[in-house]
Formats: sequence, C-alpha cells, structure tokens
Amino acid sequence: MKFGGFGNIKDYKNIKSAGYDFAELDMPEIEELSEKDFDSFVSAVKHENFPVLTGARILPVKEPLFFVGSFDPESLREYLKKTCRRSSRLGITKIILGNGKARSFVQDSDRQKEHIFIDLLRMMAQIAAENGQELILEPLGPKYRLP
Repeated sequence: MKFGGFGNIKDYKNIKSAGYDFAELDMPEIEELSEKDFDSFVSAVKHENFPVLTGARILPVKEPLFFVGSFDPESLREYLKKTCRRSSRLGITKIILGNGKARSFVQDSDRQKEHIFIDLLRMMAQIAAENGQELILEPLGPKYRLP
C-alpha cells in the first residue's frame, strides 16, 4: 500500500519530506501555470524523483455548477483537455472529481438535471482516457446532499 499526501504545488517538497510515497496535487493550479513555470515544475518533479500520481479537484469551481442555469458541459472541454494533457505529462494517472459544492443540489428540482452531470462525466472520462488517466468519482459527503 502506498500513501499520498495532498497539497498545492508549494507543498510538493513538504509532502515528500513528510514521508509520503507520492503527491496528490490540485489540478486547477497545474492548469493555471504558465508554460515556462509548468516546464520548470515538471523538471523539478523529475529531479526530486518523487512522483505526482494523483490529481485532485479536477474542476476549477467551488460553487454549485452542474444544476444551475444553462450550464453546458462543452464549456469545460478545452480546460479539461489542457489540464489532463498537462497532468499526464507530470505523471498523474488518476484524477479525482471531488468538488462537493459544484456537485451539490441547490434545490430538489435539480435532480431533473442529472443528465447534464452524466454528460460531463462521459466527456471527462473520455478526455482522461485519451491521456492514459483514470477518472475517480469521489462520493459526496452528507453536507452536500439534500435531506
């Protein structure tokens, strides 16, 4: 069994120092890096010989998203392509869709919009697979569910 430590890029060396087997990093932060900073970080990971195997919080959202307004999964396609391509280059083989708030229902009628979420999951899984990655759907905790 291997243990991973979660954090941001600034935490990478501390995760290694703490004795974890690998790092799990925030994917939106990886996507936001300039090309130069991303290339430097890839080099640093290779130099440290400490893998980044898991990407967390694949989506750059913290508020309800999938069940509000006229959300269209296609609006995230280019972001997902970039973040999966970059994270794959970094060595990430498993990406986690946590984002509890983004996946939470705002009202009971939101359940009728589940097909939108399913469409996004399909697209995410396809893009991840194209990059040699597995998509992991993290269960929602009780505070994100309707009673």
